[in-house]
Amino acid sequence: MARQIGTGSSLLFGFSRELLPLDTHDAEILFTTQLGRLLVKARFLPKEMLYHGEVAF
Repeated sequence: MARQIGTGSSLLFGFSRELLPLDTHDAEILFTTQLGRLLVKARFLPKEMLYHGEVAF
């Protein structure tokens, strides 16, 4: 899922927990997508994405 934020200069990407199960045992998560000529890449380290000791994604 992608949602435009505000005036369109930002996009928010979301993922279904059922369709894409992730946990802290995954060493690294690499997200890539292409929007026309724009290539978007982001890396996440699940073990660093904790909130009150629980996975926050």
